[in-house]
Amino acid sequence: MGSKYLTAQQARIFGICPYKYYLQYIRKEPISYSQEDILKKLSYASRIVFYAKEQDACAKIEEERDINHVYASLLDMAVAGTISKTSKYIAELDFEYIAKFIANELSRDLNEGMLKCQWHLQCFGMTGKELAIRACYMPDHVGKRIVDFRHKLAGTIPLAHITDHYCIPIQFEVGSATTNGIEKEDIMPLMINALLATEGFGKKVHLSGILYTKPRKIFSIQISPDNKDIVKEHIGLIKECTTFAPTTPHCHRCEYAQVCEYNASCKKLM
Repeated sequence: MGSKYLTAQQARIFGICPYKYYLQYIRKEPISYSQEDILKKLSYASRIVFYAKEQDACAKIEEERDINHVYASLLDMAVAGTISKTSKYIAELDFEYIAKFIANELSRDLNEGMLKCQWHLQCFGMTGKELAIRACYMPDHVGKRIVDFRHKLAGTIPLAHITDHYCIPIQFEVGSATTNGIEKEDIMPLMINALLATEGFGKKVHLSGILYTKPRKIFSIQISPDNKDIVKEHIGLIKECTTFAPTTPHCHRCEYAQVCEYNASCKKLM
């Protein structure tokens, strides 16, 4: 295994193509990012920034006419924060283009947030901090970095929906859901997220979800009592792997297409 602790992203890469995992985490080949890859990073980071700042911003809402102003300011903060988080990837992109891209990516999130605030204000008369707490995610429940020393796992939970009794970790997937819902390679990352969320938030996890951004759809898997054993077995599988054979037909879309020894003949090896 490339590092002491396995992350959900590493498990996903291994599920897509073990040789890509080898190139990225063991041989540590530099990644050649396409513009599509960079835009995905912008989309992902913009949601982390948006949800992390949403509650504090909405605490300023005292009447209905404040909602539009608050969310316009929130979008500006999301753009600035995203540019800061992704600065090493976006040197070749125009900042005005980036701002328009982020505004488009967050349009559904913005609209949904505004409607929730409007509903809480109109139906229950909530304003200020009371409204913000009910309508928005807690900042501490957004983009939380967690290390699980017992199970040798580490990672970031983008969103955590938490009640008094349980937690549902939610992973972002930048793109559209397939007709079959969750992809096979996303099952193990969702199981890992469940263990990380249990460790990081101290709550039971019965469901682990994935949010597909286009359109906004959430799918989830049930987390069973034997989840720990399943993840532990998978960690062992990756740790003991020595062949790292390519298993994907999507070599032309891979960030390592230019350096992968199997690129030209990958389909023949499957």
